Amino acid sequence: MNADGTDVRQLTWGPFDDREPAYSPDGNFVAFASDRSGNYDIWLLDVRSGALRQLTTDGGDDFMPTFSPQGDQVAYVGTRGNTRGVYTMSLTTSVEQPLAGATGRVDAPSWGPDGTVVYHTTTGGASELAVQGTAITGQENAFAFRAGWLGAREIVYVSDGLGHSPVATPARFRSPPRSRSCAVPTRHVHAISTHATLGRRSAS
Repeated sequence: MNADGTDVRQLTWGPFDDREPAYSPDGNFVAFASDRSGNYDIWLLDVRSGALRQLTTDGGDDFMPTFSPQGDQVAYVGTRGNTRGVYTMSLTTSVEQPLAGATGRVDAPSWGPDGTVVYHTTTGGASELAVQGTAITGQENAFAFRAGWLGAREIVYVSDGLGHSPVATPARFRSPPRSRSCAVPTRHVHAISTHATLGRRSAS
């Protein structure tokens, strides 16, 4: 589809659950999750020819692909045994590698322009965004939606905005401060610098 809403085209067909598409940086490919192999795997679609290529073949479910800045790798959530983690795969060699530092239940990886992969993690009741096992959001409840990149060092994400820690103070966000006495958490969009946060955590 064009930016103005014209030229809408269907890219996949069949009685399958195709979901979570991600465009490659050059716009020639779409990575997506699908159950067309019997369980959810990551597939690659050539937009120009319509050719499909199955990327993951593990018996566990794989979801939420995201392209590397160069477009030569994808990162995704994979279930291996009873563990759910973030994995990367080279599109050239098809070699799968676990993303170091990803712990707990993980969701929604997002590969940034400088090679940083931000993902959502739930560990011990905490719901936050993390990079390489280090949380970059504060005490607020971050939602498991893919973070968007404003540039190489800043992301936007969704959370309830309650209980900000010194690591991510309200002054660092692009939304107005809210009362912390709200009985029912609501969703708001925030922005935070990934690198500055990691620097403060590593120095503490």
